[in-house]
Amino acid sequence: SLLTALAFPFPDCDWGTTAKLLVDQAKGVFTRSEPEHWSFLQHMWPKAVNRRIRAWKPKGLHEDVLRWLSDRPARQLKDYYGQSYAKIILGLRSLRFQVFSSSFDCGEMRDVANWIRHTPQYTALGPDRPVEELAVLQRPLKEGRAILNLGETISMLAGFAWLAPLKVTVIEKLQGLPWVEQFRRFQAVRVLVGVHGAGLSWLWSMPRGAAVVEFRPKGAPAFILQCSERWDQDDHETYGGLARLALIHHICLRQEPVIAEGVKDLDFENWDRNANVTLDLERLNLVIQDALAKTQGPEPDCRDLILQ
Repeated sequence: SLLTALAFPFPDCDWGTTAKLLVDQAKGVFTRSEPEHWSFLQHMWPKAVNRRIRAWKPKGLHEDVLRWLSDRPARQLKDYYGQSYAKIILGLRSLRFQVFSSSFDCGEMRDVANWIRHTPQYTALGPDRPVEELAVLQRPLKEGRAILNLGETISMLAGFAWLAPLKVTVIEKLQGLPWVEQFRRFQAVRVLVGVHGAGLSWLWSMPRGAAVVEFRPKGAPAFILQCSERWDQDDHETYGGLARLALIHHICLRQEPVIAEGVKDLDFENWDRNANVTLDLERLNLVIQDALAKTQGPEPDCRDLILQ
């Protein structure tokens, strides 16, 4: 039988700070500045996880997903020290693009998504809804990268109802929802608008041929996070790469465009990567028109990626 051991990031990591402290003018290159020990996973429960949400408790840490792996509750890695096993599987392959390419391919991603949709946890949530949402992903104001002019944004997007049978919705308060419910929440989204953040990771639940419009705060470092402001070009970036594997159209827009040649002249330490944003509605209007046009095209297939 399978035993599941959990390891966690270093509890005092502050990636937001290190993301803007990368300039090494002496060498003429940009380097990461975080301490090396931050890269090592920890074998004990992190300080922020209290006993009420431990994985072996009902509604514990990702209990719905961990139950797919084993009927035994997950434990911290430390609990298994000194024991012997016939086979050890070290982690799962990452979907992320950033410092390296994802080790998944398009077909595998679609297979996993389809498998999830046939699990008892997913089907218990009821039948899927028609794909009719033009959704805005809103982060909590206190966490940063929230949309300040959300009301005006919703009003502007509502004007597209005559172009397509779409319902404008706001996706928020994902934290604390079971994993499967979060995955399913994006199932009916045809076009998703949001600021760079973890919520965009759920784009792989969207239907093939859907579109994502990702906004970046001024403080998002251009030397780490490519943002070309063109459709389907940032395929080696965090969400652009994930969108490519999921057969989703993607565009990244900066609040203030930054050309690659000017990156070295910028004062990164004065940037705020978590700044809340005010969307340029005139610009967004034009991009949404493009997004809707792209979603009306033929449904893409994984074989299309091979031809690119």
